Amino acid sequence: MEEKRRKRYMKKLELIMKRAGEIEEWKSGFFMKEKDRLAVYKAFQEIGEACMDIITMILKDSGKIPEDDYINITKVIKLGFLPDNLKPILEDLNGLRNRIVHEYNGLDDEIAFDAMTEILPDIKEFVMAVGKWLEK
Repeated sequence: MEEKRRKRYMKKLELIMKRAGEIEEWKSGFFMKEKDRLAVYKAFQEIGEACMDIITMILKDSGKIPEDDYINITKVIKLGFLPDNLKPILEDLNGLRNRIVHEYNGLDDEIAFDAMTEILPDIKEFVMAVGKWLEK
């Protein structure tokens, strides 16, 4: 893999970790301050987008044709690039990201907050798995 491409992966991984850290910092004000709530939602949205971008990049760099996010998640798992246990986490991440962005049927802040706090610890495993893949 070209160094420029590797750097692009690393930049996205760094963004994911930065935003995850910011969510930890800001989440205490999630229910009290609209600014904190919006910041947490925006950071989570960026995590979701970066994860889906990385998955698409892995497929492209492996000569596979990317499709929609859910199919891409399935492909990248089936091809062995990421561990099986990340599939439901990545699907939940993508689904919640879509709910946040498009506000399908409204958005319940408590449910969204609980889902984000469940998903975030596992996103670190995603970052480690991609980092390990990049080392190959």
